[in-house]
Amino acid sequence: MPERIKLAAILCNGKIYTGKRHNLIIREIVEKTQAPAKGEQGFVTEEDRFVSRSEAAKIAFAAGQIITPKDILYSEDVIEL
Repeated sequence: MPERIKLAAILCNGKIYTGKRHNLIIREIVEKTQAPAKGEQGFVTEEDRFVSRSEAAKIAFAAGQIITPKDILYSEDVIEL
């Protein structure tokens, strides 16, 4: 079975924050750290592997989570997150 995208994620200061949408994760980071949420936006797979938006787009297409190939994936593209 192909790898699938599980959750949106942001890699910030060496820690991976996850959630259904990137904007919700940003809010959580700001609340927890009292600092701007600067980090790499991406996704985690079902194997808990952090991947970039571009790699996530390839994974989601191969897994049938999106029906049209994309260069980058947005959390809104993967509705079941």
